[in-house]
Amino acid sequence: MYCEVWIGVESGSPVILKEIKKNLKVNEIINAFDWAKEVGLQRHAYFMVGSPSESRETIHQSENLIERIKPDFLAFTIFTPYPGCEAYEEAKRKGYVKDDMDWSLVDLHSTVSQPTKSLTKYEILKEHRRISLKFIQYCRLKDMSLRILFLKTLSKLRTSSFSEWLPLAKKVLVYTKAQFLRRLRLRKMRKRYTVSR
Repeated sequence: MYCEVWIGVESGSPVILKEIKKNLKVNEIINAFDWAKEVGLQRHAYFMVGSPSESRETIHQSENLIERIKPDFLAFTIFTPYPGCEAYEEAKRKGYVKDDMDWSLVDLHSTVSQPTKSLTKYEILKEHRRISLKFIQYCRLKDMSLRILFLKTLSKLRTSSFSEWLPLAKKVLVYTKAQFLRRLRLRKMRKRYTVSR
């Protein structure tokens, strides 16, 4: 049976975890990933760069955590203070965002709304690209995961009615589309990063 768990780790830095009110300790994150592996779950980890106190040191702590937990899938986003959250009010007070912004143009993978205490907006974007490329082997959905979904769909097709296997078939299509778009985005990112170096 194929099962997965999605965990919003966000950072490997205790300072950042406290700042974003994650209420998690690094050793608790490590334990969660170890336990999930023991019971055979596919472990998806989500990290974020660019929190207000982000620095190269805190990003390095995230890299160390990734190397320790070795997730089955990994995604990186850029800290974005969306309307309605506490960070938005602070960013608006500092003039980084405005109420009349077109949020449909904001992309969590290429838009940097504000600098941090020690990194410029350009440096945040550069670090996001660097860390994404460093861990690119984790940023791709495993072919085995997709194969398992296809096999499950085929077995359902043989033994179940149309209404029972259709949701699984839809999940395969969504999964395949996500994999294609992610690879396309990483290819563009690699090309941009190579050109800008």
